[in-house]
Amino acid sequence: MNEAMFNPLSGYYRQAKPIGKNGDFITSPEISQTFGELIAAYFLNFILASQKKIALVEMGAGRGTLFKDVILTIIKLSEKLGKSLEIKERLTFHIIEISEVLTKTQQENLREISFTISWHKNFSDFKNSAKNQEIYFFSNELFDCFPIHQFIKSSAGWHERLVDAINNELVFILENFNPIKNKMIESLIPQGLAIKNGDVFEHSFAAINFMNELSATLKTQGGIGLIIDYGYSELQFKDSLQAVKNHDYSDVLKNVGSSDITALVNFFALENCAKNLALNSSLVTQRDFLISLGIEERRKILKDNSAIERLINKDQMGELFKCLIIWR
Repeated sequence: MNEAMFNPLSGYYRQAKPIGKNGDFITSPEISQTFGELIAAYFLNFILASQKKIALVEMGAGRGTLFKDVILTIIKLSEKLGKSLEIKERLTFHIIEISEVLTKTQQENLREISFTISWHKNFSDFKNSAKNQEIYFFSNELFDCFPIHQFIKSSAGWHERLVDAINNELVFILENFNPIKNKMIESLIPQGLAIKNGDVFEHSFAAINFMNELSATLKTQGGIGLIIDYGYSELQFKDSLQAVKNHDYSDVLKNVGSSDITALVNFFALENCAKNLALNSSLVTQRDFLISLGIEERRKILKDNSAIERLINKDQMGELFKCLIIWR
């Protein structure tokens, strides 16, 4: 999954323009600008309550649509409140983006912004430039891209699911039982859960490692993290690995490097990272988060019914997508 998505030469995000009507999938910011406007208003409340320098950063910014909506709304609202000078003095703006193709798209789409925006290849580079600032971090559909490991339960225990090449075709295989891996997986699963043979346990070591780094940074420097993605809040034991190409589902092992491969995000595990460092956290559905910020009132003003309905409808993005908020 990591090779397919991020290989420096042939990875999907190194060469593709995946987002939008002409790409492979569409995200919430591309559906309605209200999404970014509400996030901006949410952040601005905390920004104005703080007296410290703040680094506002989005990781995995896609085409830059969400970042643009957020920054323009913050500028607009701060001007109305007579706080624009304060915002200019206290805020710096950052994007963390691994894809050179998307970086160029973001820079093109954000060129009208009067504020300086700094781009970074990874979170560590960003941290080095924001050492003395509070961190206001947000991401949308970032964590579903982190590579996962899959383990399948048998009467012997947990076996890792691997990918092999047979007759020049990629196929899934099961690794022979490995007692060391089995012990590791059992340590990751809470006791007392009903598990049966054939159940699939998914775990992203990469996502947990990054979440630990983000949580530690917020613990040290202060600030807030807002993570929005599709996933589950209670541990589940099923295969969620999927590929999307041209807005339709595709075989995960076909079109490797030219289709988007993702998996549902384990928000239960992500939130535990924050809790382990004694950070505050809140996990709600995207529907509840946006309604709490006044999206229904915005719908009446904008008459943007179909787009907003897609964001909050329980049968569309409203329940599947979750919002994890962490803060010191």
